Amino acid sequence: MARSWLKRHSLTVFLGASVAVGSALTFVAAQLPASSALKPLAAIPISYVPTVLVLIVLMGAGTSEERRAFRRRLTTLRVGWQWYAVAVVALPAIHAAGVGLATLTGGQVVVHPAMVVLLPLFLLTNLGEEIGWRGYALPKLQERFSPLVAAILLGLVWGAFHWVALLSNAEAPLGYAVAGTVQLTAMSVIMTFVFNNARQAVPIMVLMHAAYDTVSIGVLPLAETGVPLQAFSLSAVVASAVAIGLAVATGPGLGVQRRETLTTPNAGVTVR
Repeated sequence: MARSWLKRHSLTVFLGASVAVGSALTFVAAQLPASSALKPLAAIPISYVPTVLVLIVLMGAGTSEERRAFRRRLTTLRVGWQWYAVAVVALPAIHAAGVGLATLTGGQVVVHPAMVVLLPLFLLTNLGEEIGWRGYALPKLQERFSPLVAAILLGLVWGAFHWVALLSNAEAPLGYAVAGTVQLTAMSVIMTFVFNNARQAVPIMVLMHAAYDTVSIGVLPLAETGVPLQAFSLSAVVASAVAIGLAVATGPGLGVQRRETLTTPNAGVTVR
């Protein structure tokens, strides 16, 4: 009976448990002393909460077809070179635009090119989230909703997963939570467009996520703009404008012409 219940509610269980467990672990990590060497390392196990939960769900209630499709998404590397370029450039460019706009409100642009060395660390960290978000949840949501609606729903969950961390900011915690949720929801729409048109390749999503974190935290850090909340909010506005532009240009399918290409494990995805 438990297996049957989990099978019917697997997506809800995964999303709810990811937010609950991730939030609890983030809260615990926040109690560590600021000087503790463990504090930055705590992000790694927290980011793998979605991975652990999706494996539990798939083992407990997944069909052989679902597990096969899941493995395929994780190992797809042969996509057009243009999608690797988009993964590296798109989200960092949006962040840079937000920081640039923040100079109009007294912000400053501080660049640390050498911090690109953080990319491997963020690849490792963000792999944990992307295995769950785009490797499992997004395809499941797209079985029920259009890609645009699925992207928005996943973005809201992704934002909720980070609420505890966002609310820990001493300056305007609610402002950071709102800006972060808007930013991540817009990023989810952009990433869904890339995901569906790049053969649902999770490695592309990991690279895209890691490129954004590398630039926003290390290369062009929000923390050093002098107006981090304004810069973050303006970056969210730019991301939202791009997401809305994509939705208007491609429709609710975000460039996918046939719905069946989203749910057939070995199908390719065409671009308009």
